[in-house]
Amino acid sequence: MNNNYFNQLNTELEEFKTQDIKIADSFTCNQRKITHDNIRAYNSQFENGNIDSEGFLKFYYNITRNPCNSASKAIRFEPKDIILNPAPGQSSHKVWLMNLDLRHYFKVKKFNQFLQRIFKELPIMGSVVVKKIGDEFYFVDLRNLANEQSAETLKQATYVIEQHYYSINELRKQPWKNIDKVIEQHRQTKAKYIKVLERYGEVPESLVKKDGDENKFVYARVISYSPDTSYYPGGQKALGTDISEAKGEILDARQLDIDKEFPYREFHFEKMPGRWLGISRVEVLRDPQIRTNEIVNLRVKSSYFAALNIFQSRDDTFKKNLLKDIVNGQVVSVMDRIEKIPTEERNLASFDLEERKWLANRDETTFSYDVVRGERMPAGTPLGSAQLAAAMIASYFEQIQQNIAADIKELIYNDIIPSFKNQPDHYIKLIGEDLERYYKAVLDHKLNIEILEFNKRTKRIPTKVQAEAMKQILQEKKKKEDISIPKSFYKDVKYVVDIIITGQDKDLRVQASNMAMVLQSIQQDQTLLTDPAKRKIFGKLLESVGLDINDIAMNETQPVTQMVQEQKGGGISRPNLPTNIQMPLTQSNEI
Repeated sequence: MNNNYFNQLNTELEEFKTQDIKIADSFTCNQRKITHDNIRAYNSQFENGNIDSEGFLKFYYNITRNPCNSASKAIRFEPKDIILNPAPGQSSHKVWLMNLDLRHYFKVKKFNQFLQRIFKELPIMGSVVVKKIGDEFYFVDLRNLANEQSAETLKQATYVIEQHYYSINELRKQPWKNIDKVIEQHRQTKAKYIKVLERYGEVPESLVKKDGDENKFVYARVISYSPDTSYYPGGQKALGTDISEAKGEILDARQLDIDKEFPYREFHFEKMPGRWLGISRVEVLRDPQIRTNEIVNLRVKSSYFAALNIFQSRDDTFKKNLLKDIVNGQVVSVMDRIEKIPTEERNLASFDLEERKWLANRDETTFSYDVVRGERMPAGTPLGSAQLAAAMIASYFEQIQQNIAADIKELIYNDIIPSFKNQPDHYIKLIGEDLERYYKAVLDHKLNIEILEFNKRTKRIPTKVQAEAMKQILQEKKKKEDISIPKSFYKDVKYVVDIIITGQDKDLRVQASNMAMVLQSIQQDQTLLTDPAKRKIFGKLLESVGLDINDIAMNETQPVTQMVQEQKGGGISRPNLPTNIQMPLTQSNEI
């Protein structure tokens, strides 16, 4: 049974390495080759070395780095642009506090570095894959990833194989079986590291269970060791030969729920129907890069010949080297005149013209014009034309950014926030108005806990006076700068993950103008902050310009019992509630 598995495993690996997939008629590609080409091109390396067939040194004129860096800058955003908005009918205070807590969690987990690496690698490689192990994410080297090339996603692929390289000491630390057998087989090879293959895909149930059915297939993760020489010795044999030679050791096999336990998360720069790997900037610029390198090296070679001083003469008796045998001022007697052989390059103008065309093609293909690169526009360019070009380029990258943001939203919603909620302790620092808002958000939550504890002790519900006394006690507790968020505080909160795509780079002038508008509106109509209907509409208006109404004005209310005590008269008079009391909004109390 194991031999059948290793036959399948090695067939998939060889297929991934050697076979191309057909995208369209006369258009094929190989994921492994594209990945290695992208790495070489971005790092200015030739596929066949830097010496040509004539022995000349080849120079690499890299035209891909700048478009890649410009694209990374155009699509990036930061954790501060990721916000949680309350779902309809939910408390804005709870979601506000969760936003603050989540930003602290992002800093602890270095989520900003995680995002910036994704944005850096996407234009270069076309795709980025991260692997979730526990609550941590690790980047997968695409050179060590083999999958069904034509799959739409990794989860839909027939197989996903990740190669790991271990030293003997590292392998001994793994909680797997048959490790001693693997080490013994490895010592018989010349390999420096032990290559372990982690495969995700369907396998016979008997491979993961002792009493499993050989004819029933289940989705599983299988970790195994298979020497390179066990299937295609030297890599010389054709696909499908010597299948009986496949062998190896199973280190671990476990059935998985593909919907809940699949560990890979993927991001793509641009997608093409018919293949999994995304389209990178390096791949798009392959032809311009090749031809630009040819032009540069042709000009370099011509400069070598142009630097030579070669002379000719019809006088057979004059056989001297004009540079070595002739001194300054010497009179030379010859039968015919001596002439210099023209070796200068007379085609430089055409080289320059073609090079400019290829560079213009690079800019058109990747939208990496002067505006994006931060260079000065050509003299005489109207301001309106520059602004229009910048707007069109921004709209192009905005679409790509939205696609990437959608994948990151899914990652945050399905993976990061559940891990964040499961943290045993949540601590944030609050001062001033934020501290007051925290107490308003947590007060009802703590009050509900106190009421439940009272009910357990007395088997009855507290009266209104008792509940108000509990609330007063909670309000009078000593406030601290280090705030501990109660357990299960986020259990019932409902939210919508949103990522600010446009305008994440704040313009200070626009912000100042918006604040002036808000101040003027409040001065003209002070009921905007007190009238429930107006406050709701005004809050929506502030959200559209990136402001929060709760940051401008809180619902300041005194404890009811305190106001009652202030209003009552003598010892026997009946207390009256003040007529001008402003009750908090219902939404603000829904914790």
